[in-house]
Amino acid sequence: MFSLTTKIIQFTKIIIEILRKKVFLHGFRIVTYGFTFTEEAYLVCHTKGKKSWISTVMHIAGFTLLIVGPLADRFGRKTMIIFLTLTLFLICLLLQSLMQWVPMSIHVKFSLLVLNQFILGLTAPIGSLVFVLMLELTSYSYRSLVGTIAVTCFAFGEALATLFAYITKNWQNNLWSITIFIGLPSIYLYFINESPMYLHSKKKYIQLENVLRKISKRNGKKEDDWNSSLKELLNQEQINHVKIPFKEKILKLITNRILIQRFIITSIIAFTGMLLFIKISYGLAVMNISPYIAMTIGSIVEICGYISANIVMSGRLGRKYSFMMFTGLTSLCVFLIPLLTKRSTIGTVIISQFGKFSISASMAITWIYISELFPTSIRSSANGFAVAVSRIGAILAPVIDANIDEHYLSITFYIYAALALLVVLLTCLLPETKNVPLTDRIDSRNNQESIPPPSTQIQ
Repeated sequence: MFSLTTKIIQFTKIIIEILRKKVFLHGFRIVTYGFTFTEEAYLVCHTKGKKSWISTVMHIAGFTLLIVGPLADRFGRKTMIIFLTLTLFLICLLLQSLMQWVPMSIHVKFSLLVLNQFILGLTAPIGSLVFVLMLELTSYSYRSLVGTIAVTCFAFGEALATLFAYITKNWQNNLWSITIFIGLPSIYLYFINESPMYLHSKKKYIQLENVLRKISKRNGKKEDDWNSSLKELLNQEQINHVKIPFKEKILKLITNRILIQRFIITSIIAFTGMLLFIKISYGLAVMNISPYIAMTIGSIVEICGYISANIVMSGRLGRKYSFMMFTGLTSLCVFLIPLLTKRSTIGTVIISQFGKFSISASMAITWIYISELFPTSIRSSANGFAVAVSRIGAILAPVIDANIDEHYLSITFYIYAALALLVVLLTCLLPETKNVPLTDRIDSRNNQESIPPPSTQIQ
């Protein structure tokens, strides 16, 4: 009897050990997160620093916009979108196939995963170009609505990625689900139109006429509604056509006071906005709740912020004052968070969520506003430069929080709040762009903006 009892106890211990390993294999919560790369590579203790690279390289990929933006201004929005999307899809397919089926050491697999994450980071430049193309294909009456739909899709993508992670519970299967989802709409890229404003700025008049004909047919417009204006435009362009050397174009760009001022201010706006966005999101991510629930709540709050931004900036406040209002509210929330942290947990969560709401609204206005501030000839470059600078803020926010002493963490909130107020003041120097057609160029002789001809404006 004693022997049987001993065997039962031993068997029970074995079962408990098996269950323990299933639920907490190497200290990782398998039930919550599934089989992660952190678990497979055992990225703990002296190797846990490698985990940050997996997310950081995606932000670093955003710097490719410094090259991609000018290329889109030269070769076209549609051309670069198709090239980058196919490059992303095919390289990810190759890398994930190698990691899945080719035997290799964990160090080699880590290197391939980092490269794969960098390639996935190309979604930032693709998204930037798509955003610019959408605005250029839209009349000024609907730009805020179209821009809001675009950023709302970003939040929806976050929720979808969370759903993929929850369903797959395996890091490789999760990568496959994301890659396949990216590949599915690739066929649609063939059917999208190039920007009429880009074609006009590059004097590609035959392609411009074809695109306008497609757009008018799709919108139920008659060709007579715009054909006469286009012919008048072509005749005027032939009379005024003067070919400017590339060096002279660059010189005009860097000596234009309006453009330089806007480049500097919009860069500070983008940097600060993303710094605050990641700062608040990072704080919400460390709450003691399921990461899936936290990300879902965050996505819902973002969508509410984006919708509110569209409602407010479509009203009397316009882009400029709506941005100033939401950024000011964000500054107030960031200032209050450290004051409430030790006094009220519920109050801290509420203020943090409201901060996430206000910074989301602010960022939605930011990307629409920046795109409207620059002429067609450099719009992708300017928007790309702002996105690239914003990635610096995205990288710095978690790095600062992870390395600063907890006693001084509250100081960072006050610094960020002050930085947000500085952005509000700098915005006073920018013009309002609501109900203003996208500019075609800026005359360097008098620093005045030039409105493109009506025939290239989508009605």
